[in-house]
Amino acid sequence: MWPGSAGGVLFNGRGMARLALGMEGLVPLVESWRPDVIVGGSLSYAAPLLAHRYGLPWVRHALNMGEPVIIDLAAAAELVPEMDEMGLSALPAPDMDIELCPPSVRRPDAGPAQFMRYAARTRELAAEIASLPTPHEVTQAIVDMVRGRTAA
Repeated sequence: MWPGSAGGVLFNGRGMARLALGMEGLVPLVESWRPDVIVGGSLSYAAPLLAHRYGLPWVRHALNMGEPVIIDLAAAAELVPEMDEMGLSALPAPDMDIELCPPSVRRPDAGPAQFMRYAARTRELAAEIASLPTPHEVTQAIVDMVRGRTAA
């Protein structure tokens, strides 16, 4: 199946959802480490499920221009039994999105995000990216978000 085809996109969503079921292997890590936040990639469906399970905020860290929404829908459809067990009717939305994709090339329907610098290969993108927050500033934004949730 060609990855860009409709069938390929659905396959990607279902396949990545099946990988999320391996999250039970992450449970000992979460329980022993006791993180303040869970960070996962766009297709890392274990992240929102673990965050929900432990009442933690979760941050989605996008590494590209974004995945088609249908991938998330296919993943959610694949995870219906597991989400039902957790009392969820949908995959939890992230508390924050971290984007490496420059604003000028993001999808028009992309939601709000915390931008982070990426090493650009062109002068135009390098200039735009230079104005974005550093990884340290993004880390501080995550810390501030977590502190704000725990203070409420």
